[in-house]
Amino acid sequence: MQPFGVGLAGERDLEHPLTLQHTADERALAASALFMHPESPGDAANLSSFLESLPGCAYRCPLHNPVPGVVVNEHVSEGVSDISGYSAEDFWEGRVAWSDLIHPEDLVTLQVQVGEAVAARRRYSVTYRIRHKSGRTIWVLDRGRPAIGKNGAPLWLEGFVSDITEQKETEAALRDSEEQLRAMLNAQPECVMVVSLHGCLVNINPAGLAMIGSDLPADVIGRNVLDFIDPDHHDTVRELHAQAVRGYLDEVPCEIDIMSLSGRTRRAEVRLAPLHAADGTMWGVLSVARDITDRKRAEERMEWLATHDPLTALPNRALFQQRLQKATEAGPGGPGAGVLIIDLDNFKQVNDTMGHDAGDALLCETARRLREHGQAGWTVARLGGDEFAMILPGMQDRNMLAEAVKTILAKLREPVTFAGKVLDSRASIGATLYPEDDHAPADLLKNADIALYAAKAAGRGRAVHYTPEMRHEIQQRVATARRFKAALAEDRVIPYYQPKIDLTDGSLSGFEALLRWRGEDGEIHRPGSAASAFEDTELAVAISNRMIGKVLGDMRAWLDAGLPFGHVAVNVSALEFRQPDFAARLMDSLAEHAIPAERLQVEVTETVFLGQGSEGVEQALKALSASGIRIALDDFGTGYASLSHLKRFPVDILKIDQTFIHDLAQEGDDASIVSAVITLGHNLGMKVVAEGVEDLRQAAYLRKQGCDVGQGYLFGAPAAAEKVASDPFWAQQGRDRARWSDILTALSSPAVAELPRRKNRRG
Repeated sequence: MQPFGVGLAGERDLEHPLTLQHTADERALAASALFMHPESPGDAANLSSFLESLPGCAYRCPLHNPVPGVVVNEHVSEGVSDISGYSAEDFWEGRVAWSDLIHPEDLVTLQVQVGEAVAARRRYSVTYRIRHKSGRTIWVLDRGRPAIGKNGAPLWLEGFVSDITEQKETEAALRDSEEQLRAMLNAQPECVMVVSLHGCLVNINPAGLAMIGSDLPADVIGRNVLDFIDPDHHDTVRELHAQAVRGYLDEVPCEIDIMSLSGRTRRAEVRLAPLHAADGTMWGVLSVARDITDRKRAEERMEWLATHDPLTALPNRALFQQRLQKATEAGPGGPGAGVLIIDLDNFKQVNDTMGHDAGDALLCETARRLREHGQAGWTVARLGGDEFAMILPGMQDRNMLAEAVKTILAKLREPVTFAGKVLDSRASIGATLYPEDDHAPADLLKNADIALYAAKAAGRGRAVHYTPEMRHEIQQRVATARRFKAALAEDRVIPYYQPKIDLTDGSLSGFEALLRWRGEDGEIHRPGSAASAFEDTELAVAISNRMIGKVLGDMRAWLDAGLPFGHVAVNVSALEFRQPDFAARLMDSLAEHAIPAERLQVEVTETVFLGQGSEGVEQALKALSASGIRIALDDFGTGYASLSHLKRFPVDILKIDQTFIHDLAQEGDDASIVSAVITLGHNLGMKVVAEGVEDLRQAAYLRKQGCDVGQGYLFGAPAAAEKVASDPFWAQQGRDRARWSDILTALSSPAVAELPRRKNRRG
């Protein structure tokens, strides 16, 4: 077989008689000459049979240019049919030439490589493509050698051609697979490393390079993998690597810190697996590390948020309770610990008057002071809102705890400024001692809460230590608040009306609306029986709103009935005035009920003018006054109101508290105060009303001093709206006014001073 179609360059043409036809025996003999010299024709036949059984094609061809027009094929075995699709006879008889089947792109390379082998008198092995008779491409491996004559010149090419198409396809598939695998690894976001059995880095993907802060594999290949692991995790990585070398594959990932060349640490989730060669021997370890730094930070952040207050960064209620549980695990015989609950006294007012930014600033400053003042081992937490708590380990007795609390309280009293203004930072503290007061964490918290309630009830801005007696008191307060809430829910809160009489002519000037509530048994109760309910801000506001709504409803009914009730005064607390929309809501309610503004008076106590938020109170009072509502200052003389307040705020009426009225018949301090207040009010252009007028002696003195209006049991007890609207009530009012001149005469009689006193009663 002549694979080239032309003679080899540099070799002279060889003379060799060839014929076009060969017998089978001749072909067998020629084939046998490729490998051996048979001893007999039988051996040659056996060899020919052996060659025909091989999966390939044996050939022998001369090394010379054939005579033009003559195809020379010394020998080709029958296996050529399986490779090319052409029979051996097709080649022997010249119907096809092997060189015509060779892929054009491979022909030159083949000629060069075989020519070099012939020139060097050595074997050759060449792979190339041929075109199968069916048209498909076949890969072959052509291995042979030049046969050298006695004179040293090459005579023949002797070789064997094998079909390696399947091998080539397998190699191509493997290359594709390797390329795909390489592409997949390069595209992986995880760090993939191949580590030797001795722990040196053999290979690494781009994500791994990025994780350890390198651009070139050469910078890290060959280095010990521990160079890129945080020293704290070296032992862990050694153990993981040893397990992988032993063939152990851990399905649970291990978390370690991978350290970059710059020293930056990233948390990674690592899995290791052994790498085996085809013969089963282990040659390395595959490491896959997933960067979970961001996830861990998010988890840590979520865990932190679950146990801390995001505004102040203090532990929250959940973490505080965990630490309190731990602090009390020793039981009654354990070391002492103080438990405090701290509440800011005027936080709501700060929020309402200066905004939530100011409130947040106050909370953060309080947290800072508590945290910085605390000693090692103390816990400071924010339970919610404006409530903080502390655990003070090592408190051996009440005196030691009291000293610590005193210092904390003083620290909290220091001024806090925000936006150029001083915030009210006063706080109340409830304290209890473990294990002296209680052992269980829940009971300790309850004790501290009870003590805090007592501190606020005692005037705020102070600390109170829990005593067992407080529990009963607080239970009573809670029960009272619960009863009042039930009364609200069941609409059992009602106004009673006490008449106010003009001391000049005895006419009805108006009424003051007084709170009453009906118990479950139907009995009517005064507010004093549930005074503690008004310490609950939310409940107090709800009660007041209900009262004002009912009063306006009654006034509308009286107007519709044509009753000359004058005006009705309602009491409004400082809590309500500190609601930004109170004045607007009240005026809207008046308009909704179609009640003229001059029919309503608003009574406030001196506490309204004091403390934070007075700017808002001033605006609300001025808005009400501008609408026609008259403002009365109740209980004047018992608080801290000054002349500056009377000048600053729109006050129309001064009400003298009943404590100054009781002993008016006797000359003394009370009489002097009453006389001075009446004179002051008139000089400021105000009306003066005296409360608690119980007998004629008091009325006589007030009338003589020029007091404008009297109110008290002398003129009528508080009555329900139904009674005020009744005919008997108005008939009595008419009779009293008709005989007012007689009453005035009686009041001036010396005999009045001898009249018995009536028991003072407060509406």
